[in-house]
Amino acid sequence: MGTIVKSIKILIGIVVLFLVLTYAVSLNMEIGFVRFGSSIISNAFLFTVFSGVFASALVVFMCELYKYHDTKKRMENSLYMQFAFLYGQLLIIRNNIGRVLQDSTEQLPNNMLQLPASNAAISLNNLKGLEFCTLKGKSLIERSLQVFITDDMFRLESFLIDCNMLDMAICEDKIQCLQEGIHNPVITAASENSHAVLSVLNKRVEVYINEVDSVLIDIDNACANRFSWTKYRNAMSQTITFSKSNGVDGFIARYN
Repeated sequence: MGTIVKSIKILIGIVVLFLVLTYAVSLNMEIGFVRFGSSIISNAFLFTVFSGVFASALVVFMCELYKYHDTKKRMENSLYMQFAFLYGQLLIIRNNIGRVLQDSTEQLPNNMLQLPASNAAISLNNLKGLEFCTLKGKSLIERSLQVFITDDMFRLESFLIDCNMLDMAICEDKIQCLQEGIHNPVITAASENSHAVLSVLNKRVEVYINEVDSVLIDIDNACANRFSWTKYRNAMSQTITFSKSNGVDGFIARYN
């Protein structure tokens, strides 16, 4: 998108330059304040050349302007979808953690956070490849993206990697139980290492959910609430709950 913006700015300069030159030659044809001493160069020749370049540049400028608005809208849609997907994955992580913390008797499943964390990491990588800029200088979306990329993205990537610590904590709790002579141990959110990791992750994920939500609000505001993010966010929060019904039993129950 930056290439399109640069092209438009160059075309604006060309259009203005040759508009001025065309107008100056047309005045010279009427007034004759400059006389050419050559039979090869004439006012009519210069007017034809300058006006032709002006008209051609104007057509290209209009095409690039249309392309810019089309690309800008598609980029806004892409940014919104990536951040909304990222928000949803973080919400799943938070709710999975919240569910097991609420019910400390539930056995912790292996790779409980791996899928949403992996999906969120993919979304972050996709965001790195998106370039958004406007003709009017730094827009609300650009400023919000700059803050997110500068201050939040690295910490969020680190958090998603740290989600793997839960599986390590579960393994350590199993090892401790085996060392204490407990065979076939059931590891829950009440287990020492698992509880500590879950508590840390639970605090951190709230911060990143709020940061992503802030970016989505800015995107929606900059697009005149085209995405209705607030309504979508509320609907998403109601759909993904702490309830066990989101598990396998709930899935089977919904379709029986």
